[in-house]
Amino acid sequence: MRTLPWKPLTRKTCSRTIFLPEGQYTARLDVRSGARVARTSISLSVRNILVLALGDSYASGEGNPRNVLSWIREGGSFDPYWDESACHRSARGAPALAALALEEASARTSVTLVDVACSGATVEQGVLGAQPGAGQVSSQIEQATAILGGHQPDLVLLSIGGNDVGFTSILQTCAFNSDCPLAVPSPGPLSGYPNVQTGVQARTAELAGSYQRIAACLSGGTCVLSDGRTVPALPLAEGGRVLPALYPDITRAANGQSCSYLTIPTKDFAWAQATVLNPQPPATYPYPVSSGGTANLSVASGSLNQQVAASARFAGWVPVVGTWSSWATSPEGHGVCAGPDAWVFGFTGFGSFREASFHPNPTGQKVMGNAIAGAASALGF
Repeated sequence: MRTLPWKPLTRKTCSRTIFLPEGQYTARLDVRSGARVARTSISLSVRNILVLALGDSYASGEGNPRNVLSWIREGGSFDPYWDESACHRSARGAPALAALALEEASARTSVTLVDVACSGATVEQGVLGAQPGAGQVSSQIEQATAILGGHQPDLVLLSIGGNDVGFTSILQTCAFNSDCPLAVPSPGPLSGYPNVQTGVQARTAELAGSYQRIAACLSGGTCVLSDGRTVPALPLAEGGRVLPALYPDITRAANGQSCSYLTIPTKDFAWAQATVLNPQPPATYPYPVSSGGTANLSVASGSLNQQVAASARFAGWVPVVGTWSSWATSPEGHGVCAGPDAWVFGFTGFGSFREASFHPNPTGQKVMGNAIAGAASALGF
């Protein structure tokens, strides 16, 4: 019980601000006038929303270090300032911006963000396993468990799958080869497949099982990591939700048409949009071959974003479609070739900022953050 001293009333207002830990309270107000005392009681609910960010570069905030705006204004050499340098983690990333928006939306709730997302992460090397390339010796699930110390997250903001289906291989192959989906993949995630289309489809088919394993780790089920170890699951709080974000459309010009950018032709951006990013892809895609004719490419495994959207089948999972639709459904495009209307960086060079290429710029991160915050708010957070 906490008692505050009497305070004289004025004609303007009677208010008192107090700070309480999370929990349920009963507040009693006594108003005294001479010998008379009037009392009223109200119930109070003090809430802290615990948010956990997991995933890849689209969750870590790749391309948006704290000092990025000065580089955009002034150009020249650039030494990015990250909140966590090994994973290129930034407080300007979409999940962090979403958490901040939720915090600012109400004075009656607070928001705590635990961010273990890491640029370059996949399901196996990142979320469910160590990521040696980024200096991460344990999985994001294990890192989050250690940080949370028994507390259960109310929201898990997730972006994963892009690297699993070969994001870097697709970009490199398309940049250096004609007829990108039919070309032998550049070294990387799609190595060993006869062509890019076959590799992307094979990797896309694996996502359903991968998301199911993540779902088990975020429930009361068995959490099996990439190395085969079984660790305690990281269950959600009562009423908790997992918000997997669909990837944005980075393929369209300001006029809404498919991009043509550097050495990547329009037809390759159109193919990527239709078969990799569109959450409602065609069963087959007619790709125009340079030598003439059309190659009818099978999209039987669906698209990356279709698999993300399908994760709604898991209890408590609510895919954030707005991170796709806010980019893809407007008449104007905001892709890499959209000039001042672009919400994504194009090629950012070979220096210390090279990983920012083809990642959301500050405006794009804000748009995605707003979409995530909006989805969370619609669920009552």
